[in-house]
Amino acid sequence: MCLASSRYIQKEAINWTAFNVDSNNGQFYNAPDTCVLPYSAWKDLKYVDGTSYTGSKRPIVLLFDAKNSSILTTVQVVTRLQYIMGPELLSNVVDLELEIWQGDFPNMNQLTSAGTIVSIGNTGYNGNFGWFIPNYLVNTYSDFSMDFWRFLTKADQLSAAGITLSGQGPRTLINNLPVCDKARGICTNGTYIPKTCNSKGAQCFELWHYDPSLASAIYQRLIDGLKLPVTINFLGINQAQDIIQNAINQKKPVMFFGWTPSSIVSGNDLTRVMFPMNNAQQYNALRKNKTSTMLTTDTAPTQIKKIASTQFMSDFPDLNGFVNQIRIGDDDMTTMMKSMFVNNWTPAQAACDWINTTFNSPQKQGKLPGGYGGGYNNWLPIPPKSESKSRHV
Repeated sequence: MCLASSRYIQKEAINWTAFNVDSNNGQFYNAPDTCVLPYSAWKDLKYVDGTSYTGSKRPIVLLFDAKNSSILTTVQVVTRLQYIMGPELLSNVVDLELEIWQGDFPNMNQLTSAGTIVSIGNTGYNGNFGWFIPNYLVNTYSDFSMDFWRFLTKADQLSAAGITLSGQGPRTLINNLPVCDKARGICTNGTYIPKTCNSKGAQCFELWHYDPSLASAIYQRLIDGLKLPVTINFLGINQAQDIIQNAINQKKPVMFFGWTPSSIVSGNDLTRVMFPMNNAQQYNALRKNKTSTMLTTDTAPTQIKKIASTQFMSDFPDLNGFVNQIRIGDDDMTTMMKSMFVNNWTPAQAACDWINTTFNSPQKQGKLPGGYGGGYNNWLPIPPKSESKSRHV
C-alpha cells in the first residue's frame, strides 16, 4: 500500500532489511513533532530499577495510505500514542493500520482467522464513493433534477447543462502514457467507453475520475447497467483533484467521481447523485467478476476498520484498550477535512489543530491530573500503578 507524500510527515530512513520486512517500495516517515500535548502521566512511569517504562519499549510503526482521511487518523493516533508512550514510537514492523476500506482488505477474514492480524473494530467514521455535481449547476438547472440518476439518461439535458462532451475533457499523460490502458472493460487509452457510446451518432458526456484502482469497476458497470450516455475520463491519482478543483473554482459544468471523507467533497458545495438503493448481491457478484457484472444500484457506505498485528498486541498489552477504543466520528473527520480545504493545511496541521481545540475545550475537560484530558479519557489507558514489573513514581 502506498504511503503519502513527505510534505505531510518527515521521511525516515530505515534499514528494513535488518528487520526482515519487505517495504514493497514504500516510504516511511517520522511522525510530526509539532503537535505536543502538555501532560502525560505515562512519561513518568518507571520500572522498579528506575529505568524509563516508555524508554524500554521498541518503536511502533503505523501504516497509512494516500487518502487524506487515513493520514488525518494516523496523525491523531500517533500524537496520542506519543502522549502515552513518549517519542520512541516510529518504526520496527507494521503494528497498526487505522483506515481499512472493505476493498483494501478483501481477505481480512482469512487473515484474522489465521492469526496474522487482529481486527480492532471500527475507526468511527464511514466511507463511501459517489458521483458528484457542483450545486451551482444543480441550482441553475433545478428543473433537471440533477440529484437523481435519471437525469444522466437524458442527453438533451446533459447537453443543455454544458456537461463536457466525451473526448473534450482534460487529458492526463504520465511519462507520455495514458493513466490506464489495455484493461478490457475497465480502461483503454485513459478512458472507459461503454457500448452505448460506441453506436453511430451517439452523444455522450464525461465523468471525471481519478484512477481505475479507486472504486474498482463500480462506475463502469453502473454506466453499463443503467445504459447511461457517459464515458469515464481518468485524470490520474495525483492530478485529478487539482483539475477538478480548478474547474469548480471557475464554475465549469463538470461531474466527477469522489468519495467521503475527502477534502474536496467536504470543502465544496456539491450534490451526490442518488442511484437506486444498494443491492448487496450485485456488489458481491462484482467482486468475483468486474468485467461483465452489471450494476444498477448505488454503493453502500463502508464502516472503516482498524487492524493491529498480533505482535503489537503482545508487545504493548497496556495499549490494547487504547487501540480498541479509538473513535473519530463523521463530524470530526469532516471538520478536519474542511480545515484542510479552507486553510490549505496539510493533514498533520489539521489533525493537530483539532486535537488541541478538543484538548482545550472546557466542555470536554477530563479527569487526568493537572486538569488536562479534553475528551481523551475514552482514548487513554490509565497508567499501571502496582504491577509486579513497574511502578508509577
